[in-house]
Amino acid sequence: MELLRSLTDRVESMARAVYQELLARVDIKLGESALLLPDIIDIGRKQDFECKTVPQLREAMAQGRFKRLDDLLDWLRSEVAAMTPGADPLPALRASLAYLCRRRENELSSAPLLSELAAWALPREHSR
Repeated sequence: MELLRSLTDRVESMARAVYQELLARVDIKLGESALLLPDIIDIGRKQDFECKTVPQLREAMAQGRFKRLDDLLDWLRSEVAAMTPGADPLPALRASLAYLCRRRENELSSAPLLSELAAWALPREHSR
């Protein structure tokens, strides 16, 4: 299983690199957190997530704005509701949030909900 996970990670990384190259050809740039969102999500919404939601989330966590993980997830749900009209957008954010939690680990180490959000964002097969 570990070998399969490793290969899957490598293949997904290569696919994101190709996707990034294709986007560059039409003058669009997305960071890793936006690239990790599912392809069914419109590129404009991915850009909004990366440029608006992610900085607001980082600031809110740094300030300790949310006392419980459910409060943070409710806020996220309302912020990105347009990404998946008629469906809960949170499952679509898991990979991106897991990446962001790993990336912000040192910067937000004192944020009480960082580890809870990271655990929530783990893919289901890793949390078993």
